Amino acid sequence: MKIFSYLYMFVCLGMISCSNDFLDVKPDKALVVPKTLADYQALLDDVAQQMNQTPGLINAATDEFIAKDNSLQSSASYLSDAYLWNYEGLQQMEIDFDWTNIYAQVLKANLALEGLDDMKDVSDRTRYNQVKGSALFLRAWHFFHLLQLYAVPYDKETANTDLGIVLKLKADINDKAGRSTVDVCYNQIIQDLLRATELLSTASIAISRPSRCAAFALLARVYLSRFDYENAEKYASLSLQLQPDLLDYNLVGNTFEDPFRVKNPEIIFYSMPILQASQLYTNGIVNPAWISLYTAEDLRKSKYFKFDGQGNAQMKATYYFRSSVPFTGLTTSEMYLIQAECLIRRNSIAAGLAALNHLRKYRFNKQASTMMLKAEDVGDAMTIVLDERIRELVFRGLRWFDLRRLNKDPRFKVTLERVYNGNTYRLEPNGKMYCFPIPRTEKMYNNLIE
Repeated sequence: MKIFSYLYMFVCLGMISCSNDFLDVKPDKALVVPKTLADYQALLDDVAQQMNQTPGLINAATDEFIAKDNSLQSSASYLSDAYLWNYEGLQQMEIDFDWTNIYAQVLKANLALEGLDDMKDVSDRTRYNQVKGSALFLRAWHFFHLLQLYAVPYDKETANTDLGIVLKLKADINDKAGRSTVDVCYNQIIQDLLRATELLSTASIAISRPSRCAAFALLARVYLSRFDYENAEKYASLSLQLQPDLLDYNLVGNTFEDPFRVKNPEIIFYSMPILQASQLYTNGIVNPAWISLYTAEDLRKSKYFKFDGQGNAQMKATYYFRSSVPFTGLTTSEMYLIQAECLIRRNSIAAGLAALNHLRKYRFNKQASTMMLKAEDVGDAMTIVLDERIRELVFRGLRWFDLRRLNKDPRFKVTLERVYNGNTYRLEPNGKMYCFPIPRTEKMYNNLIE
């Protein structure tokens, strides 16, 4: 493969020492030119875990956190621009780490796919399929998250003309392409994931490696963003058939700072965001409106949050088990929520609430009187399930995803508002900030990008 001359440079960008002992130890062979299945697996494993990242800057633009006055003065300008929804400021960014880091991982996936296609006389077909399925999953994973940042939200009426992302399908950094439509981008993501489900094993030996269960789970999330509730429910259910377990919060202690451990039964696939918003994770105040959604009997309140002397909530713990690093992967709890929402949307209220209440059994004190949810109609049930998504999926990197899709529904669209240093800032439901600007340097390098 002619592109191997570039491989060393890109892999070295991620070769930093890593102390994530909680992850399954994987071989550090990524500095050699890939030739064998083990080499390609090592390339996808990436000991620095960058292959398992999601964009980070969008987490500053959601309504999860409130920055204290003057707290952003010492931070990078792009963080305050994202937090204050300053689109024009973001347009001036010279380097966008979300764009460059995620596309670097797309390159690795393409390198693996091209190398695997060129292999002759494959003796271990099972392992070959696993590595190829992993590469397809990871390419789809990154394309999907790039789409949530640099493209407008999916709209069935305009998806075939709306501009999406640059679909890099070749392992050649000199190959330039323009932006594909949103519809084409989604079709590529779904195609990669469907192929991955045929190749991947049911479960993986490491939570940072894809599995068939993870591919089903990502398909559920992808279809939910396309308002295809039938397929979203189908793949959430298929994922839960393979991995239905939930973590009982009654068994999780809260007497120490980090109550969770990353290896728990509901994690399907591990990932973390690029830490561009880490200052908000550590110093920001959790939106008080969110805290008010938790009842006293809801164990998530004491597991997820800590409170300062003024009663302000701060991020305490996530499935990464460190308060400065959110978890953005796939879990069984998210699948129950997708399943419940899709059932309710097709008027199966009882079945949808049953899925929600099953999840809540693992989140509430065993003697709780407010555990089981009831609804009179679809509208009431939808409000219930969306509030439950906020309670359960806080700090999971999914609030931006929810804002984008729900803004298409007049019943649930919201205008975000915040006050910083005495000034009020707003983001309207269809504001242009819901499609981040592509970096100036990228457009200068590639004049095909519209």
